[in-house]
Amino acid sequence: AMAVALLTTLYGAFIANILFAPMVTKLEGYTAYELVYREMVVEGLRNIARGESPRNIQDQLVSNLPPKLQEKMAAA
Repeated sequence: AMAVALLTTLYGAFIANILFAPMVTKLEGYTAYELVYREMVVEGLRNIARGESPRNIQDQLVSNLPPKLQEKMAAA
């Protein structure tokens, strides 16, 4: 019985560190991305409600993006 308990503990620790730890890191990255996305949507809607010009709204929202995405948006 003790051997089974130790073996299951070992398997549990192995699965937690090898399998689930990378999944948690990936999900945290998705959560951070989703938070930034939602903040940008709210900011854009506030600016629309204030009656700001679409060009100013676009410039303001693009300034929140990483440099690579800013270049991509400028080319579009």
